[in-house]
Amino acid sequence: MITFAKTDRTFDLLTALSNLVSNRFSSLPAEGIDVMSSGIGPGLTEVISIRGLTSATSGRIHMDFGPDVIVVEADSQGVLVDRTNDAAPWFGGDFLSGSGLSSGTEGCSAGFGVRWLSGGTTYLVTAGHCYGLGAQIRNGLDGTSIGGFGAIGTVANRTYGAGALDAELIQTNAGSRVWTGRTTTTSTLLVNQIGNPYPGMPFCVDGAYEGEHCGSTVYSVNG
Repeated sequence: MITFAKTDRTFDLLTALSNLVSNRFSSLPAEGIDVMSSGIGPGLTEVISIRGLTSATSGRIHMDFGPDVIVVEADSQGVLVDRTNDAAPWFGGDFLSGSGLSSGTEGCSAGFGVRWLSGGTTYLVTAGHCYGLGAQIRNGLDGTSIGGFGAIGTVANRTYGAGALDAELIQTNAGSRVWTGRTTTTSTLLVNQIGNPYPGMPFCVDGAYEGEHCGSTVYSVNG
């Protein structure tokens, strides 16, 4: 079952607010505001992470951007981490943005991290129909200014089409965790084992654009 939550703003209004913050982001330090990051947070509103937050700083942010913006104290790393504002080691369920197979850019979801047995190189898995070999992949909501757009890595291996596996590997510092919950979640789970599916097995699906959904059951395998 999918549950829908009503919010106080449309996606267009949220994007406009995020663009407003992004356009002012680089000028805030000159005003003595030590901004570390910004992005969509719980409640589907813009969250600004500030180091050394004071009531005066919070008031200034709300005066500039309105009362809907959430202002938080930055953590010890100085970042607000979620699916759009992740950092290495990168997690499964991150928003991916990069050069797609058609014109423009393409938005996809990161799969879990894997390690090549020979040599120990780590990769994020994603769908083979997303990007071509050599594509440069970043972390953020494609087609918008939402996210940190940190450089994740490069597509190093790809299979797609003619009955082949629809998968590719992004060479990067991949983590061993996946995001769990809504698209705005800040919670993760550790991936500590693999297994083979079997009929009747319950499972969850998760992606950057839809979040996590559970309650499905495997109907058949290889059939």
